[in-house]
Order: sequence, then C-alpha cells, then structure tokens
Amino acid sequence: MSVLGYVRRAATVLTTWHAAGIDDLRAITQVHITRAVAELTGSPATARAVALRSLFRALKREGLIFRAPARNAPVSAARALPKPLDEDQLRGALQRIPAPRTQVTFVLAAVHALSAHDQRGLLIDDLDRSRGTLKIRRPGSLVHVIYLDELTDRHLAMWLAERDRRWPAGTNPHVLVTAHTANDPNHPQVSSNALNKPLRRLGHQFGRLRRDRILDEARHNCDPLNLVRLFGIHPRTAMTYLNAAHPGRFRPDAVAP
Repeated sequence: MSVLGYVRRAATVLTTWHAAGIDDLRAITQVHITRAVAELTGSPATARAVALRSLFRALKREGLIFRAPARNAPVSAARALPKPLDEDQLRGALQRIPAPRTQVTFVLAAVHALSAHDQRGLLIDDLDRSRGTLKIRRPGSLVHVIYLDELTDRHLAMWLAERDRRWPAGTNPHVLVTAHTANDPNHPQVSSNALNKPLRRLGHQFGRLRRDRILDEARHNCDPLNLVRLFGIHPRTAMTYLNAAHPGRFRPDAVAP
C-alpha cells in the first residue's frame, strides 16, 4: 500500500475524530482504533487497521506521539493465505498425463507457476531454447522471463515436435494450439477450457498448481525479491506467500491488500 493509500484510508477516521472534538492525536487510545475498525468488515476493515497502525507508527517514529495505540489493531484477515497442494496429488502426475500439450501445461504451472492466461498468450518467437528462456507477456506489466529447467525444456520439445507432426502447415504463432486454432488464419489463442479441462479430469487446477509452486519456493527462500524475480508477482503478493510459509515471522502489515 502506498503512502497516499494509507492517508486516504485513514482520512475518514481522522475526519470523524475531528468532528467529535479530538484535535490532538496523542489523545487517541486503542479503544478509538478498535471502534474505527469495527465500523467495517472483511478486507476494508483490515485495510483501515493497517493504515491507522502505519500512521501512528510513523508519528511515534517522528516523536510526535509517545505511544502507538494502533499497534494491536486487527490485521490478520487481510487476505486468505495460500495453502499447499497435497504432495500425493503431484506424485506421478506426469506419468498419468498422456497428451504432450497437457504435460507442458502441467509443467509450466507446477514448476514455473504460469496461469492459464499466461500460457494462452505464449508465443513461439518468445521461446529461445538455445538460451533456455521463455518470455511471458502480461498486459500492463514488464515482460517476465523464465529460465527453463531440463524437465520443462524436454516437454516443450516433445510438444513442439507433436505440433509439427500434426499440423505441419500451421501458422499460428502461439506455443499452445488445438486442432481448431493451429491452422486458423486469424491466429487465435487456445481457449481456457481447452487447457483447463484435461487437467481437471486428473484432479488438478491451474490456480492450485500455481499457488503450491510459489508457496513451496517461499518455504525455501525468505527473500521476497526472489519470488518477484522467479514468478513475476507483485511484492505484496510475495509477502502474502512468505507470511503463509513462515507464520508470525513477517509483519502483518506487509501483506496488506
């Protein structure tokens, strides 16, 4: 949350206190904070609590107040924390997937945490197997580059060989195609259903595979920048996963929405 975001969320409360005759923030107690937060529910309540806590922490740091009444403001419900996928569901999954394209989608989700939306937009021109890289283009974001491990590279090669065998004249520039899109002159992306349906039959979901992969990485590396670099996620999202992987280790306001 930006400084401006904190100010905006706190402004309503400050205005209410001023209307009630409180012109000195040193007069604010934990009771005032609790009542202000209780006016809202869910994420808005948590966002207000985070904003107030950060405000009073800054004031104390500057020596303008002597205590931080919002220190214990409730912020634990800021966001539902991700939970890992059961390891039994992953074991031997690739061996149970017969189609090369579905194997690729599974690996890209389970190893590189790519969503179905990410995968639909993958372009052949953005795949550089000689350098072992694949560019991920997300609207409104910088291009994210993933580095291919041996498993991913092998399954991509198997899929591209299968694609060339089945549709040798196909001109669709996307990595993932179907019988309907391979030769379509409009070069459409593969549908979400075409990617999701085969995985659902095996009990998997893109979202769960992606969350499990990021959470597993968070368990092994506590650096949020590592998660940002690996998966191209927002720093706040990275802190959410770190808080889930290491409960109590990180400040609650670090995972605010």
